[in-house]
Amino acid sequence: MTPFPIDEILATLDVWGAQWTVSERSAFERALIAVLDRSRVPRHRILAWAAARAIGTPVLKAAADEEERWLGLELDEVFAARRAVEPFRRAFLAARALSSSLGVLVGALRRAALGRSNDEELLALDLVDASRLLDVLDGGFEPIVRQQVNQLLRRRGPHQRARVQAEQAEGPRQLDRVTLRRAA
Repeated sequence: MTPFPIDEILATLDVWGAQWTVSERSAFERALIAVLDRSRVPRHRILAWAAARAIGTPVLKAAADEEERWLGLELDEVFAARRAVEPFRRAFLAARALSSSLGVLVGALRRAALGRSNDEELLALDLVDASRLLDVLDGGFEPIVRQQVNQLLRRRGPHQRARVQAEQAEGPRQLDRVTLRRAA
C-alpha cells in the first residue's frame, strides 16, 4: 500500500493543470518545491514528492530526486510510492508529446472518439493541457473531435474546469492559419 492516497495526488495535478502560462507554472514549481524542502509535516512532503515525480518537469524531477532520500520512508515504501506514481509520470510525458503538435493531438482525439485508443493514450489525453484542448475547440475541427474535447474537459478537476470556463467567457482565441493548416 502506498503512503498516500492517489486522490490527493490527483487534486494537486488538477491545480497544476490549471496553470497555463510559463510564469504560473514556474510559481507552482517553486511552491511545490518549498513544500518538498521545508514542510515539517511528513505527509505533505511525501505528497509534494509524488506530485513532483508525476508532473516530471526537469525542475520538479530534479527536486524530487534530491529530496527522495530525506523523506523518511522505508525502501519498500519508496518503491510502492514510485509504482503508484509511475503511470501518471508516463502519461504526463505522453501528454506533452501529444500537445507538441495540434495535428498529433487532433489525431489522438479522433482515435479516442472512434474507440481506437489504448489505455495509455486515453490517460495521456486526460492530462493534455486544457489550454491546448481549447485550441482544438477554437480551431473549427469536425464535430466528433470537438465532442471528444468537451468530454475530456468535463472530466477535469474543479480548478481546470474553472480556468476553462473563465477562458471561454473571454471568447474564442485566434489560432494562426499556419497552425490550423498543419493540424488538418
